[in-house]
Amino acid sequence: MAVVNNHALSPTSAHELGHCLNLWHTHHGLGCGDTGGCAESINGSNCSTCGDFVCDTPADPCVLGQYNLNCQYTGGGGYNPDVTNIMSYGGLCRNHFTMGQATRMKNSIQGSSLLQQVIGNSCLIPKLTGSDTVCYSNTVYSLQNGGSNVTWQVSSNLQIVSSSNTSITVKAMSSLTQGSGYIKAILQYQNLQKDVWVGKFLPLDLRLRDPSTNNPVYFICYLQSTTVKATHDSGTVPDSWQWSVSGASVTYPYSSNNSLATLHPYSYNITVKIKAHNDCGWSDWADVTPDVIPCGMYFTVSPNPAQSEITITPAESTTDEANISNTNDTQNRIPVDIELYDIIGIKVKQTAFNMRDPMTMDVSRLRNGIYFLKIIVGDYIETHQLVIH
Repeated sequence: MAVVNNHALSPTSAHELGHCLNLWHTHHGLGCGDTGGCAESINGSNCSTCGDFVCDTPADPCVLGQYNLNCQYTGGGGYNPDVTNIMSYGGLCRNHFTMGQATRMKNSIQGSSLLQQVIGNSCLIPKLTGSDTVCYSNTVYSLQNGGSNVTWQVSSNLQIVSSSNTSITVKAMSSLTQGSGYIKAILQYQNLQKDVWVGKFLPLDLRLRDPSTNNPVYFICYLQSTTVKATHDSGTVPDSWQWSVSGASVTYPYSSNNSLATLHPYSYNITVKIKAHNDCGWSDWADVTPDVIPCGMYFTVSPNPAQSEITITPAESTTDEANISNTNDTQNRIPVDIELYDIIGIKVKQTAFNMRDPMTMDVSRLRNGIYFLKIIVGDYIETHQLVIH
């Protein structure tokens, strides 16, 4: 049996291998023109004698073209086939065999004289093991079951100190080397590769992420606590972290050398510095500057209804400077744009302030009616309905 090139790394290869080991299509006897044998009942009452002869695969009328992007069957008819079974026609949704199918394949191997030569009491599987980090000192990697003719290759930032058919000793090219690398064992029938990090961590690979979603953190909310997670994009995990934060107080859920920290910003300009440690030492500091924005209704508008003038007032917590070390810091004078629209969406007034200045707007010349006031701080927009009479 042959599998064409563009399907070789798809579920098709496993599907065809299943046929070689005595598995039938899950729709055998029911659909897709596969009418040999008898049809399996929806309730599975004849599962051992009809269909694919496996009882933990539900009856399948043929899922070809009958499933959505979430790999859910859409064909109806009372059936509930498994689109993700490798022996179905579920395309790229296919990802597993059932235990019943596994038993049938094992029995096929045991009963086939042709396949007896692949049966053994022990498996000598080649395995390459060693540290995830290589410093400017000798690091040994061990090879098990590699055979008697092993060739070694390493990335350009590593040097080979010594090697044999069972191990290799490597070190970084210099004490300043930093970056990803690999050690590769070239065997008779396969290659084994161990990906490693070489040297100290690079600060450019340090990131802040949301610990619940693992998404990058680009902004945090003013005067609201936000827990962030320090990560490193090298693929290896630092053994400890160090934090330095300005413009916000910080607490650590576990300890200060942990990857988690909770920031409490009291300024619109904060800087988070983090560095990571591995077997080779500490990285340089990485400066991470997430934007700080308002994230709630931070303003009141009064009076409302109004006759001649309105006052836009930041909420008390927004102007609370008790925790700000320098209350005269001009960086904390956040620009605020005020726009007023009539009921049909025409802008009738516009002005700008600093958040810490008195903010008033003359509305005495406007007609009576309903208006919408937009308060804009950076990317944040807060909208209030205003009545003038």
